[in-house]
Amino acid sequence: MIYTVLFGIYFIICQIIVSNKKISNFLQSRRASKITLVSVIIIALSIFISSVMNLNYLFPVLVTIFMGSIIFDKYMQIFEKLEKGEKI
Repeated sequence: MIYTVLFGIYFIICQIIVSNKKISNFLQSRRASKITLVSVIIIALSIFISSVMNLNYLFPVLVTIFMGSIIFDKYMQIFEKLEKGEKI
């Protein structure tokens, strides 16, 4: 039960960090497909590191939540441009 609450708090913190455009300057210059591919590679790398170092499942879960927040923000920016009628 405590993990669920902590993951929820971590998710909210990740959304705040990403939505405040703290890492958005780097993301503005990248394409959505490249961000998604890099995120999948980072998630796979975190799973590998976690299994090699005999860590529990928390590290890959935290990395997945953060990468998912980054992917969500990038696609949200794209959809906002589409709604305004801009070309991508």
